[in-house]
Amino acid sequence: MNVKIGLFGGTFDPIHNGHIQICESFLNSGFIDELWIIPASIPPQKEDSVIATFEQRIAMLEIAFQSNENVKILDIEDNLPKPNYTIQTVRYLKKLHPHHEFKLCIGADNLKSLNTWFNYQDLINEIDLLVVSRPGTSIDTNVKVDTRSIHFVNHTETDISSSEIRESIREKGNTEDVPDAVLKYILDNKLYV
Repeated sequence: MNVKIGLFGGTFDPIHNGHIQICESFLNSGFIDELWIIPASIPPQKEDSVIATFEQRIAMLEIAFQSNENVKILDIEDNLPKPNYTIQTVRYLKKLHPHHEFKLCIGADNLKSLNTWFNYQDLINEIDLLVVSRPGTSIDTNVKVDTRSIHFVNHTETDISSSEIRESIREKGNTEDVPDAVLKYILDNKLYV
């Protein structure tokens, strides 16, 4: 069965309401049937700044999306060779699921810096892109990335950052920018304090 799958990666340290709204925009775009969220094991650009463990970030994602049957949380990057890059993950999933049609879901900020990604030319030859707007980054709909398709997804931006959430939890022991169940997990496990 040909299922259209969006792949959405990130650190998710922690998952927050802004991420969730982006996921809903991807799912409502009409371009994909399911969204597979792939937290980075050790993000190459953020090796020194990840606070929660991979397992804790997976747990928070599972809590945040437990009632959404169109979202899957994948832990594959923890088992792939390090350092892991998006191109490796995409190729691995395409080989594992040859009958699915994959699209890489990214923010406009990532689109602007795509040429700094490892083997980005190979990546954009492998997979079409779905792009949402991000705070402070305008979308240039005239961007040409070789022959692959770029689809721009309607999205209402929310200016929330994981670093500000971590700071709020550290200083106030609270935040309104994550789902209540995720906040409970953070506080129960004394994350970001």
